[in-house]
Amino acid sequence: MTALSVLALTVAPVLAAPELGFMERTELRLRNPGDAVDAEQWAGARLRLVMPRQTFSLSYLPRLSFTDVFYDVTVDLLHAAELTADFEWRKARLSFAEHAAYGTRSFTALAPAQGDVVIGNPGQRIVTVTGPVDYGSSDTTLTLTLELGRRSDLELSGGYLFDGGLDDEAKTVIPFVHGPRARVEWRYQLARRDTLGSALEGERLYSDDGFDDTELRSDLLRWRERWAHEWSPGTTTELSAGAALARTTALDEGAEWFAIGSGSLSKTIRTGPNAEFLNLETLVQVDVTIDRLVGLPDQRLDVALRGTWTRDPYTLFAGLGHTQSLRWDEPNSLVLYSGDVGARYQWTRALMWEGGFRAAYQTVRAPTTTATASAAEGFNWVVLVALQAQTDSFERRRVSAADEKESEDP
Repeated sequence: MTALSVLALTVAPVLAAPELGFMERTELRLRNPGDAVDAEQWAGARLRLVMPRQTFSLSYLPRLSFTDVFYDVTVDLLHAAELTADFEWRKARLSFAEHAAYGTRSFTALAPAQGDVVIGNPGQRIVTVTGPVDYGSSDTTLTLTLELGRRSDLELSGGYLFDGGLDDEAKTVIPFVHGPRARVEWRYQLARRDTLGSALEGERLYSDDGFDDTELRSDLLRWRERWAHEWSPGTTTELSAGAALARTTALDEGAEWFAIGSGSLSKTIRTGPNAEFLNLETLVQVDVTIDRLVGLPDQRLDVALRGTWTRDPYTLFAGLGHTQSLRWDEPNSLVLYSGDVGARYQWTRALMWEGGFRAAYQTVRAPTTTATASAAEGFNWVVLVALQAQTDSFERRRVSAADEKESEDP
């Protein structure tokens, strides 16, 4: 056997492995406020290289948006790319992910009748907008998973985020935030159906709203203990409890402690002989987040219920959600009710129709933000219809990612 033949046999499996996929989605939306029609189009490609112990993926999926297409159209183009790499060894796995976006974004769809203004999270000042603003983001994450024993593993991850407006005018609309984050979690398989987890995570965000030269710094540290139990092959519950420590340079009170916790239930029910399934998911959660528009910690209660019924080629889905701040006197406190209902039809292997209705009602309780409250409060709804086409490789990548998450999160 010649050296050329050996090289061909070595390289051939690698050359046969690349998968090239394409996706295109066109979505039309009728919305209120404004009683306007918006349109968005995604079109892109993904290249995936699969080797025995390494997987690489590169995708480019730009979004073209048209706001109020019949009267005063605004056009935005947002370039989005993703790069991932996974390396596997006998008892270790290293994953790298980079998500980046650059382009323009418009917020005139959120404007009330009196003019073009941007409404951020409650507490953010009202800013006049004359057109699209320059926006960019970069989210980098590196994760190392180590198998410590037959029943336990350790996950270490870190990353850095850049996100927001790219110039002073854009920062008044979308404050530019950046900062590092880190996370460590230990998981232990207590029994065949019981898993324990202990996690510690932290982040530091610097925020620039474009109005002065100072940056607001916010720190958040969370600790959680988690227990997951599989009651049956289709029923799983998860409980968690812990504490959060938050501190921001905008307040003089120093660091604050918050109680956090959550409970969730996932149940899959077979409803018929023809592969018909109903999946129900519920969530109750108390957590602390750093509001990126105002840079302040906000302790919130989240309640969600979602149901999905599938019988090929049909899928029906509906969901309800409720979010409220637990401290009413904060400048970013809110009460938000949301819901959606819709359907999908897998017309062919590559084509899918989707339609739905989404609605939200928001109330601002903060007593010091009367102007913002008057603009942000109210009922908003959207009716949408979409046609999506994609190749199998895009679907395989999506399913593979979901499978990997399930294998990593017991």
